[in-house]
Amino acid sequence: MDKFDHVIYLFTMIKKKPGLYIGSKSLVRLKSFIDGYIFALKIKGNDYQTEQYKKFNKWIEKNIILAGIYTENGVSRLFAVCIRYAEIDGLKVLPKGTYLCANCTEENREQVLNEAVRIARTKYGVAPTFTVQLIVVSGILHWNYQVQILLSVNQE
Repeated sequence: MDKFDHVIYLFTMIKKKPGLYIGSKSLVRLKSFIDGYIFALKIKGNDYQTEQYKKFNKWIEKNIILAGIYTENGVSRLFAVCIRYAEIDGLKVLPKGTYLCANCTEENREQVLNEAVRIARTKYGVAPTFTVQLIVVSGILHWNYQVQILLSVNQE
């Protein structure tokens, strides 16, 4: 198999049935799952696959700027903002504009998101068509989220 075949296979399986592998769509849970998987590979003595995941983690560190959850029409997907990417079908480009932002934790993320949507509707008269929840690294092995809702698009 090529260098990322096992990684791609695992992510394909997680994408098909996230509840089976990580419970709910959460980058924290995905990271914990991958870390546990790597640990299990090390215990098994499967150095080839362990090296694949180390290389994958290094690739992520070099190429991913931000990650989070994108929700549109009630469907949530994990996403990443990359330094380099290929033009592919389905690639989502978020509009430039003014966003309502609110910081939160994993524990209160849903509550803060609901409040931000309420504020967008009542204070700004906007019915959000999508939401973004960015991961904000705030220390070693510690991160929070930032909820973002588009209020207006910049016309250029």
